Amino acid sequence: LKMDIYRRIAAVESVEEADDLEDEVEDRFGDIPKATRNLLMISRIRALAAELGIESIIQKGDIVNMKFHKNSKLTAELLMAINVVLNRQVNIIGSSSPTIAVKTRGNKGTKLLLRIQKILEEIRALQESGAVV
Repeated sequence: LKMDIYRRIAAVESVEEADDLEDEVEDRFGDIPKATRNLLMISRIRALAAELGIESIIQKGDIVNMKFHKNSKLTAELLMAINVVLNRQVNIIGSSSPTIAVKTRGNKGTKLLLRIQKILEEIRALQESGAVV
């Protein structure tokens, strides 16, 4: 049964699917262990990244780099809005295939996952609103 849950977590393709799975696991088993909650958060981050056109998220030291596909839906206006709204939280590197660099600020584990998830959610909200600065 646990292996089935882990397989389903690995197969999550949307934030809503991750939320539904988390609710189901909590309903069936009660409190979710921290490690399983982190896996669910990683599945949400993967789904958000795919939705936004991010091809990779890689941590190097105290920086997490989120690299966008060349054919992502990023516009110069959206990059400017990201820079303004997420002021001092991110650096944007490049333009044709931009990378958003996030300082970990000493966060690790769950705290870092939450930070990355919140930044991705903010980018999604800006994208959905058609944000222009």
